[in-house]
Amino acid sequence: MSGYQSSVGSDQVAPDYLRFEDALKNMRNGWLVTRASWVEKAVCLGEGNLAVPASALWNQHSKALAESFSVKTAVVSQYFIQLNLRGAIQMGWTPTQEDLLAEDWFVMHIKPT
Repeated sequence: MSGYQSSVGSDQVAPDYLRFEDALKNMRNGWLVTRASWVEKAVCLGEGNLAVPASALWNQHSKALAESFSVKTAVVSQYFIQLNLRGAIQMGWTPTQEDLLAEDWFVMHIKPT
């Protein structure tokens, strides 16, 4: 996977399963996490408290909204990003009740670089 560093090789052992709160702690430390019941999906946290000029916002809807209110600089809050291993990204992912109560989370030992 281009753009990622891994701390494990192909001789990876079975993961230690976690609750969501422990998975979240790992996300706060920069790790990708996933659930055993997911297929080819992972979650990480996007950087937060970034001051971004409104003209440089990457999402066209956010950019248009900021410009319509004459916002010169927007502060981007921290957010979840869900991605699949084929490269599709969902910014602003929200965990479901099932995700929050699940105990099948594990750290992928991959950090975005």
